[in-house]
Amino acid sequence: MDFFYFLSLFFSLKKIKMFEHFKEQNFFSPKTLRVHHLKNARILPPRARIFPKENQAPWAGGVFDEHFQFVGGVSRFDWHLNKPPAWGDCAGTYPTLKKEWQTLKLDAIFGGIILGQFGHFLVESLARFWWIAQNPQDFRPIILLKGEGWWKNPQAGGGGGANLKSTQFVEDFLNLLNIDSSRLIWLDKPSIVEHLSMAEESVHSFTSFTKEHCALLDKIAQNAAKMHENAPKIPKIYLTYSKAAGNAQCLNENLFEEFFQSQGYTVIAPETLPIAQQIALMANAQEVATTLGTTAHLTMFCAPKTQLIALLRVLEANIPQLLIQQMRTLNWHWVNVSYNFLPTHPTFGVRNLHFSEDFKQLAHQLWGEQALNTIGHLSQREKTENYLNAWLELHAQPGNFKSYLNQTSAFDFLNQMSQTLNGKTLNHQDFIKPRLPFFKRIKRALLIQMRGQIKKMLRAILPFCVVFFLYDQIRQNKMLARICGIEFQKN
Repeated sequence: MDFFYFLSLFFSLKKIKMFEHFKEQNFFSPKTLRVHHLKNARILPPRARIFPKENQAPWAGGVFDEHFQFVGGVSRFDWHLNKPPAWGDCAGTYPTLKKEWQTLKLDAIFGGIILGQFGHFLVESLARFWWIAQNPQDFRPIILLKGEGWWKNPQAGGGGGANLKSTQFVEDFLNLLNIDSSRLIWLDKPSIVEHLSMAEESVHSFTSFTKEHCALLDKIAQNAAKMHENAPKIPKIYLTYSKAAGNAQCLNENLFEEFFQSQGYTVIAPETLPIAQQIALMANAQEVATTLGTTAHLTMFCAPKTQLIALLRVLEANIPQLLIQQMRTLNWHWVNVSYNFLPTHPTFGVRNLHFSEDFKQLAHQLWGEQALNTIGHLSQREKTENYLNAWLELHAQPGNFKSYLNQTSAFDFLNQMSQTLNGKTLNHQDFIKPRLPFFKRIKRALLIQMRGQIKKMLRAILPFCVVFFLYDQIRQNKMLARICGIEFQKN
């Protein structure tokens, strides 16, 4: 049975409805996947569009046929659903020069666009490998593209980090599918490939997964478990985010590490282990706890019915994780532990964790009354002072300010504080002037227009009025002097 905790007052009604909608969604797609065999295929490495149009993917590139008709790139939604492109999608062409192109006389397989952030690599970059896994006797070279703007140090479960110059983590991962690194060809320029086979995507992280993708994950998990079959099995694991590099911090996670250790969990920082070992641990685990994000995505390699406790560090719906939980039939619990009273981006910034009433209720249900005695305590001062210092240190940097806070309004600050501290979501409409009826708006616009025209006219004639006034004064003074002179002569 699934347990979905959003009892905290910190949740707004809108977010509860959003969670409920995706929680009940059926992500399984029964469609039959195809493989495209292309002659003289055109391949464009991904490139960001500076000003994408409304129905354009933010990244251009992918695979095209010899007539330059688009065949495939990256899509977080099924194409047939006619959904607008999501952030991270890659599709369409961009201008190139003839001298930029190279011709490769190859008979190859297209492996896909590889995203360097580890969480997105897990949920989106494996989508075309199902066919390669089904055909282990096909030893043709595999063409891969780097997703521009995504190629960050994956930290193997920790997310974020500096630019990655090595593709070792991809090679280690594909080794679990018995794909030798000598078969991989990383293209970084527009290319024409003589013969290319490209499988359709077996998963779209926002909408659907297929039976082929489940079989792919099973094979990866089985191979990893075999590689580490002599290693000790750890039934209860807490995957910590506290050791990860990058621009995301989780304050007070050490208290949750201590709590779960007291319940028999082993705390593991996944980025410190080889990828095969990470997956083997997940394949053999019976219970997994972690914060909701990249580390939670590793549960795609867990066995069915594995228990997952996901701690919400921000109040956002992680749709790919919901898809993973349904795909692997996990027994899952989501519980809100966030205490972010300042604006916090889902993938960037400082996350402030605390033992919420939701968490205490879950702990009581799973482990009984005695578990509540092992919950650490944070004073109100500790929860706020440490958070403020870390938040200021991160966002006071000009680069970080431009990337996020520069687009945050004063109302966003006020609403975030109201939600977290008072449990009340503010209505933005209450903080703006009420809208006038249609005809009154027309009347007001005309009056404003007329007022503006009158001001322009007055500004135009004012110099003439001043000149005329001065001339008139001078003329009157001359007449007065003349009269006074005449009267003086008469006397």
